[in-house]
Amino acid sequence: SLMTTPGDLVVIFRHKQHAYLRQATAATGALQLAAPLIVHAKATDSVLTAWSPTFKGQMLLLRFQNPLLALAPSKSCSITFMIEGEGLPLPGSASKRGPLAVVVNIHLHGNWLAPSLGVKSCKETLMRRQMKAFNHQLNLKVNLSNPAVLGFPVRRYASDLAKERSGAKVRLSSLLLVWEAAPGTDEVAFSKAAAALGHHAKLNPIGFAWHCHRGLLRLALAEVPA
Repeated sequence: SLMTTPGDLVVIFRHKQHAYLRQATAATGALQLAAPLIVHAKATDSVLTAWSPTFKGQMLLLRFQNPLLALAPSKSCSITFMIEGEGLPLPGSASKRGPLAVVVNIHLHGNWLAPSLGVKSCKETLMRRQMKAFNHQLNLKVNLSNPAVLGFPVRRYASDLAKERSGAKVRLSSLLLVWEAAPGTDEVAFSKAAAALGHHAKLNPIGFAWHCHRGLLRLALAEVPA
């Protein structure tokens, strides 16, 4: 009744995990992809690509030199791309955002021995000589920052260097593009357009240069039916 002292109202919120992102540090607004991107590279691939959805209506595409060529002999490598300003807003500052970490694991695809070295004794010699270094997975880090592009629907980041855990620098040209759809864009149409662009970039990472032309992004989205 109205004369009875009301009790407390308890509201319990349960946060559902994001499909693609995880929060690394709340204080710094840092985000990271929920799972590493996997790239299977051939010994003849000079350029590699990877892509992933991030927020709703947003995707990123990576294009970078094959690190297994510069770090040979090696059959695997892990690269962490740190993109400044693509994370969550910082506490108390809506205009500043934390970093977004994207981990890409590269694995050598196919037989790592050259066909001309098919002799059994030659294979055994190479295996004894290179097995330790060949099985060691190197870890690289690439810092990407471009304050001039923040706020634009298409944001381009580039770097020429990567660092090992020891601090040694490795020449590794990298390009990252973030494509964010305009408010009100159909999410299904954007997802189809993003998947198509990522697929074609993987098929021809050198010749497919849509990252250089913002107009191609809008055109690709317009051509995908809702």
